[in-house]
Amino acid sequence: MEPINDENENDYKVVIVGCGPNGSVMGNLLGLYGIKTLIIESSDHLNTVPRAAHLDDEAIRILQFIGLDKIVLKNSFPLDVQFNRYNSKKTFLNIKNTETEFGHPRSIFWYQPQFEQILADGLKRYQDNVVDVWLGHQVNDYHYEKSSKSNLINVTENANGQSKSIKCKYIIGADGGNSSIRKSMGSKFSGESGAMRWLVVDAILDADHPEMNGSFQFVCDPASPMLTLPIPCGHFRWEFVVANDKTAEQLESVENVSEMVRKAGADPTKMTVVRKAAYTFQNRISDYWYDGNSVFLIGDAAHCLPPFLGMGVSSGMRDSFNLAWKIKLALSSNSTRTLNSNLVLNQRSLFESYMTERRQEVELIGKKSTIVGEMIMSTSLYITIMRDLLIYMLLLFPFVQTIFANKEMKPIVPIDYHGSLVDRQHLVDKQKQLDNVPPTGIKRLDDSGIVRQIILTLMILLHTIKSFFSSSSSSNAHKNKIGFRIPQPNVTSQGATVDLLDNVLGLGFSCIIVNADKDTYDQIDVDSPIWSLLNTTFVNINDDSDEKVMMHHSKQEKVKSFTLSNQDHKKSFHQFICSDNTTTTTTETTVIIVRPDKHVYGIYKGVNDISTITHSLQSTFCINSTNREN
Repeated sequence: MEPINDENENDYKVVIVGCGPNGSVMGNLLGLYGIKTLIIESSDHLNTVPRAAHLDDEAIRILQFIGLDKIVLKNSFPLDVQFNRYNSKKTFLNIKNTETEFGHPRSIFWYQPQFEQILADGLKRYQDNVVDVWLGHQVNDYHYEKSSKSNLINVTENANGQSKSIKCKYIIGADGGNSSIRKSMGSKFSGESGAMRWLVVDAILDADHPEMNGSFQFVCDPASPMLTLPIPCGHFRWEFVVANDKTAEQLESVENVSEMVRKAGADPTKMTVVRKAAYTFQNRISDYWYDGNSVFLIGDAAHCLPPFLGMGVSSGMRDSFNLAWKIKLALSSNSTRTLNSNLVLNQRSLFESYMTERRQEVELIGKKSTIVGEMIMSTSLYITIMRDLLIYMLLLFPFVQTIFANKEMKPIVPIDYHGSLVDRQHLVDKQKQLDNVPPTGIKRLDDSGIVRQIILTLMILLHTIKSFFSSSSSSNAHKNKIGFRIPQPNVTSQGATVDLLDNVLGLGFSCIIVNADKDTYDQIDVDSPIWSLLNTTFVNINDDSDEKVMMHHSKQEKVKSFTLSNQDHKKSFHQFICSDNTTTTTTETTVIIVRPDKHVYGIYKGVNDISTITHSLQSTFCINSTNREN
């Protein structure tokens, strides 16, 4: 994409503070969008210590968007997840690492220094100094100038103490849990520290070391709860629940580490320990992630999550994707001069939607991670007996095993609540439904004891079962998928080239038409300026018979035409847009509007519904020209 030029070419549009995984992903996204960006990192070099290790399928999809999925997958392990009563013994649940509806493995595990180097190398692809990286620089302070609506940042170079001043429009804090940007914003980091203490040990195993468990393993033994996993580049990791009566120095001592890994079935004489750290996990969320002017927080600067679902880096990457396309849209709307003057982007609601859309998912991940940790890592004999009995009984039913295999434990949260950038009529209809739901009368549960553990376990299982079987037969059932991420099937062009859906959707919004007829493209009004504002790609998903509609339509040059090349993919795609697990296909003309981050903005069926699309988009994204924001 062509760079978005500044009035002063020496200024940056965006400065990212922090060059960890989330800062680097954001840099790659902005580079792809052609936005002149500077990444400032206080360390003199990229991270060399393995900490995080996991990405989910949605995060891999983001890597696909920035063109780095293949090299990361090549250097990662797609591990199964095992829940064992004892170390490598008595497996009561094994979740296979299959491909999901998003077109990628359920999860992958990687070596963080190598992963960060891949992301950093990705930044070099952007020519003409679109993305610059300054290692070994400290951000001292910044000041927002109201007159120019820009930030002046003061920076010091570590090597020589030289001071520099940088001007930019937006600042993104990606500087971790101790974020200086968050502190400068005055945003509190609310939450709590975990009750459990942990000891993490990373080691490089010698070639003659005995073979270790090859899965991501939860050992649910109340006498010694732990998790283990192999990591690329010859590494292996253990995380042990430890007692509170020892200091960090005692826990990290050579003698204690050797004893712990020996009890876990390893040989401490045939490995090199590269990291050992005692810690308690954090569950904290910043009070606000946007200062109302030009400063944002992403990743650990905005939220620190418990490790049990492995969603930390993945959540930060979803932050980056959610924010990056909004910055691109805001900058593009400022520089565009060809649009109808009545279509002026509402930048305030655009940026305020960032935390609105992301916070609820992050909060749910934090709560669910804590519950899962308490459930599977418990040191109480009584709780674990009840837990194991309950799970063993449930797993006697094959459909429960299928639910866990397909849904796993990851929270799935649609962005369809007040303030989200999705079809507003859907938000109104949903609120009416919520207002009509009577109160349950259920009181808050006691926060301690075995009863809580059992009830929380049942709540997780029942929620998962409910989501698995949920479907609707109402005329508006298709609206239920608004706010969710659209599946990614394989598609085939006329030249029989097979590709993943995202690769044909472009960098902006997408308008996907299924079962188009000769009037559909007029109803959509493909020449409306709102489509240009949103940088929209039009895609026709068709059966063979639909090809004739496109070949003779006057707007065909604006529309790409594809078929679903895999019958299983075709079935799941139609089930998604119909919100019905029993549906295998749909014959009614359907239009799906997809945001750049692959969340569904709206699903429309029938002439009356489809004719409202452009008005819906304009009312969501635009303001009256007399109130224009720059």
